[in-house]
Amino acid sequence: MLAQADALTDRSRPVDGRPTSLLDLGYDHVGLDDAWQACGTGINGSFHDKDGNPLVNLKAFPNMTEMNERIHAKGVKSGWYLNNCVRRRPPIHPPSRATALARQL
Repeated sequence: MLAQADALTDRSRPVDGRPTSLLDLGYDHVGLDDAWQACGTGINGSFHDKDGNPLVNLKAFPNMTEMNERIHAKGVKSGWYLNNCVRRRPPIHPPSRATALARQL
């Protein structure tokens, strides 16, 4: 998420001769789809505590508050999907061609 916020605010590319970021062009959101939850650790194998609050995977995201504060300090909005836990096991397919291309950009 932090790397994505950095990418949105990077002004190393010129537009009309001026250093411009994707944020300058109106792209102002980063989002986290999955793997942030502590899947299976909550009530009835969910990722929610007894009060219905989501439980965060602290190994992957030790301080979600700090991460979001750093993103917001760059003028970027952040969000995430709430009800999933799809990535409970490793992917069985290699990264797609689109993913490989995106990494090169």
